[in-house]
Amino acid sequence: MLYLNLFLNVLVKNPIKAVLFIVTGFSLSLLLGQSERVQNNLMGSLPKLNETPHFFALIDNKISSQSIRRKLMGLPGVKGVRNLPGEKIQNQLKTILGDVGENLASEVGIPDVSGLKISFAPNLEMRSQKLIKEYLTRLTGEDQLTMGPTIGEEKKNKKWLTSFKDSLKLKIGTIIIVIASTLYLFLGLGLGSDLGREAYLVERFSRRKNVIQVTAAIGFLGAASLMLLPSVLLGNANLIGIGVFFGLTFVAYMITTTRGWKTN
Repeated sequence: MLYLNLFLNVLVKNPIKAVLFIVTGFSLSLLLGQSERVQNNLMGSLPKLNETPHFFALIDNKISSQSIRRKLMGLPGVKGVRNLPGEKIQNQLKTILGDVGENLASEVGIPDVSGLKISFAPNLEMRSQKLIKEYLTRLTGEDQLTMGPTIGEEKKNKKWLTSFKDSLKLKIGTIIIVIASTLYLFLGLGLGSDLGREAYLVERFSRRKNVIQVTAAIGFLGAASLMLLPSVLLGNANLIGIGVFFGLTFVAYMITTTRGWKTN
């Protein structure tokens, strides 16, 4: 309890820094751990721009939608494959199945399916689009798949709009993550300095050793685990993003524990 109390005592003594660290950590963990969900919400708030031709597909959950997604992404002519969040599948039923889909959703609920949005490359010929749909049918089996019609048309003089949208999505996401990561590290190192001074005093006036190492491990790594909990509970967490978040936390931990400490 000594180490946990020591870390909590540092937070209490630095309330503004502690609150900012916790809020930034939770925000960054969601940005990294739920990057696809955040990206979908972010892009949904932007003005609607012309999209490349695409279609929606519903696949029985007995089949791995992630495996299907990887195989489709390897095809020439496929620009992107996006998993549909569960709450959007019902909205897409009417698009895919018309009035039948709307009645199905209201009468028996959402079927046990995964949703995919498959976007074609710009100016892809109709014959090639048909071949991609046939390949998807062979991958899943005709009885396990429901496909909607191709939607949208990208005009040549509007191609820059789609490119701008994709570029904006990448830039906005990258800028937000870089700012949040920098702030998270800055606040973490600030708390690490306060923690180091407190731990130095404990070691100096007691017989305990490695106080800063143990306290920082409990504090930083324990806090990181709690911050990532919402991302894990939401499902479909981005494991690479989680790894990046733990990496940033580990950097703060290492700097805190390896520098020399002294009181003023």
